[in-house]
Amino acid sequence: MKLENQVVSLELAKQLKDLGVEQESLWYWVDESFLHRGWRLLIKGNTAPRNVEQISAFTVAELGEMLMEAIDTQKEGFYELPCFTNRYGEWCSYIEELDDVIGAKTEADSRARLLIYLIENGLAGLTKEV
Repeated sequence: MKLENQVVSLELAKQLKDLGVEQESLWYWVDESFLHRGWRLLIKGNTAPRNVEQISAFTVAELGEMLMEAIDTQKEGFYELPCFTNRYGEWCSYIEELDDVIGAKTEADSRARLLIYLIENGLAGLTKEV
């Protein structure tokens, strides 16, 4: 399995950063446009050039831990947020209270989209003051 399928996509990583999620991860998206490479993944500890934008590329496990924390801090009524695959091979999370499904092509992106939903709706206290 490609590493890109095991971490959150760049687009969703940017959304999480913009929402104030603490930027601490094993992997990072690093902007190497100045080298004509664009964005690429680097593991924590590898040095990126100074003044280069870095965004946490959260893994499925890291997102799972954040969601567990989110569930513990949520308002009453949101207790279980299962993540499953549908018959089309997409990863989905079902929010019973909304009778809605949040999904994506990878498990990491599905979990990220769920976390974004929770934060945007004030249901998770996972953001850091910026």
